Amino acid sequence: MTLPWVEVVEADVPTGEEWLSAWERSRIALHITGPRRKSFRLGRWAAKVLARRELGLDKTAWADIDVRNDPEGSPMLYLAGIRQSACLSISHRGEYAVAALDRHGRRCGIDIELREPRSIAFVLDYLTEAEVRRWNETPVERQSDYANLVWSAKECVLKVLGEGLRRDTREVDVLLSQDGRWEAGAFQAEDRKQGRSFDGTWIMRRDRMITIANPIGPTGSASNSR
Repeated sequence: MTLPWVEVVEADVPTGEEWLSAWERSRIALHITGPRRKSFRLGRWAAKVLARRELGLDKTAWADIDVRNDPEGSPMLYLAGIRQSACLSISHRGEYAVAALDRHGRRCGIDIELREPRSIAFVLDYLTEAEVRRWNETPVERQSDYANLVWSAKECVLKVLGEGLRRDTREVDVLLSQDGRWEAGAFQAEDRKQGRSFDGTWIMRRDRMITIANPIGPTGSASNSR
């Protein structure tokens, strides 16, 4: 994968709230309860670990690495109250969270999905006709993996576009390039509405998969989180 990224698990996240910024603590206190609190903490920890590692912030206190959200929910990195140009993308599922970073401020997209069964209804609702044909050509025991990978790649591309799942996922067509392997691979994607092309990479682990869409050009300075 070409972009810097990191994966954390729930057990990695420090207890307490001392590592959270004032904005993050306020956000939790006022707006986030239940399972969403765990996801918020997971995603923030992943983003802080990555920013500290990639931006030379090893001497910066965790609470001074501030990951906020814009009005549309996109993550933004702040240091000492000043928004930074680096662009973040965050995703979380279950006990896992991942984050990716583009230091040049280009939108990037990362997604994590569990290797869960996918029904034919899911495939028909979210995949394009071409993707459905390729799904049909996939060995039965790998069809759910295929559907999850295509879905994950679509999420990443829509994050790069800054639109998230507000768009119809069937407007993005994904072609996986596996070379017969399911441990890792690449993909190409086309936004048929805007006529733009994307590429990215993915890896598959025991119970989950991680997908990253590469930035394209100066597309802005914020990306969507889940």
